[in-house]
Amino acid sequence: QADRILTNTEPARQALLSRYPEFSPEKVITLTNGVDEEDYQDLQPTPLWKPSDRPVFVHAGSIYSKRDPSALIKAFAKLKLSLPQYLPILVFIGNWDEGLRRAIVETIAVSKLEDDVLLLPAMPRRSSLEALLAADVLMLIGDSEPSQLQVPAKLFESLYLAKPILSLFQVKSPVNYFLQRYCPHFAQAHPSEVDEIECALKNLSAQPWNATESVASHVHSLSELSRRRQAEQLNSILESLRILP
Repeated sequence: QADRILTNTEPARQALLSRYPEFSPEKVITLTNGVDEEDYQDLQPTPLWKPSDRPVFVHAGSIYSKRDPSALIKAFAKLKLSLPQYLPILVFIGNWDEGLRRAIVETIAVSKLEDDVLLLPAMPRRSSLEALLAADVLMLIGDSEPSQLQVPAKLFESLYLAKPILSLFQVKSPVNYFLQRYCPHFAQAHPSEVDEIECALKNLSAQPWNATESVASHVHSLSELSRRRQAEQLNSILESLRILP
């Protein structure tokens, strides 16, 4: 009975229209997630790791059953054996599912990755953002759910920080639309495909990234990903409903 239905990705909109063919296309509207620009003012790059000549890949956020980095760690161990010159440092910031953490810690120990993979606890949002700003590459860890309709809020955070991105989402995920539109440098691999992830790690590690790149250089993203703009879009939707009969 709603006058309008909002979805936050176009695939989710298409899924609704397919399930309810009686809905007119104008009834279902895509309004994406985004970022609050104020959160990023005056950030200072703050590494939480020792200085290194190796590139640093960082993931900040909760790790749980459907967001499983096991294949990533296996690919990382494989890369260390085959092409150690391309081995980055992996940093995880955030809370973990305890069972998953135990399994990952065991894999790290067996593969002798203790000096290569850093597991840090959750921290205040601003501290997390400043650590992400100090990274060379940001990591997005997806899942193998078949629907692939949604995107994590962390995607927009990563795009706003103007960093290269390692995306472990399936090709058909709407995440790839945003990466292709806003991220000049990214590598994508299926979240459970070890060989694909190893290749993506190598490709990103081989690039001479500047870890202190300013968000100011990513102005074209700021206007479209800002929640201020999305609030304006929502206002336009509400205004249009005022004239409905």
